[in-house]
Amino acid sequence: MKSIIAAAVALLVATSAFGQVTSSGTGTVYAKPDCVNLSFIVSTENVVASKAHTANRTASTKLFKVFADNKIDEKDMYTTGFHITPVYDDRGTFKNYAVHHHISVKVRDLDKAGPIIDATASDEVRLQHITFNVTNRTELEVKARDLALADAKKKAEQMVGGLGEKLGKLKSVTEGYNYNRPYGAAPEAAVRSVSSTKIASGDQAISVTVNAVWDVAGNEVGKRRPKVTPKE
Repeated sequence: MKSIIAAAVALLVATSAFGQVTSSGTGTVYAKPDCVNLSFIVSTENVVASKAHTANRTASTKLFKVFADNKIDEKDMYTTGFHITPVYDDRGTFKNYAVHHHISVKVRDLDKAGPIIDATASDEVRLQHITFNVTNRTELEVKARDLALADAKKKAEQMVGGLGEKLGKLKSVTEGYNYNRPYGAAPEAAVRSVSSTKIASGDQAISVTVNAVWDVAGNEVGKRRPKVTPKE
């Protein structure tokens, strides 16, 4: 048991001889979205499955026509789900069949989003949610990454500086994750208005997180500090 403890202590001393500091940094930039994704669901019901299906097809065709009338490219409109299911009441008695067609469209001209929402308002069509996005994120991510790296280095310098040390060489750096945070997304109650609908895109946050490891100056691998013997 004593030998195990002695080995652990020796390992701890050897490891502490090579000081390193780890820090993380986050950089965030903001941009105006230049496109919006609209997600719709077309729902119809009937005791006869084929009739529910036919009604849904008619309503879906009208929805796609609204997209076409607003010059939306076919590659920007697509089905994300389609299903036909029986509906039962609380007692388990069959009521009817429900058909749901999930359709999404990417609108690259934000000025067209409001008119599209107005034109699609009906009993069968419901707007589920709106997602704003920035098409060209590359340059924005570069700026956010620069900010994240500077933030990580500043934190590392603060930590070692507070202990009277200096930052050494960078040993490694990894990128954590990027994420969007839309601002000003209009709630459904607002976008379902039959009058001229105003779509507020707000700003979108683009963030980058990095994790970095530095040597503490003078403690790089292969360099040991001189042993200091406390005075009697």
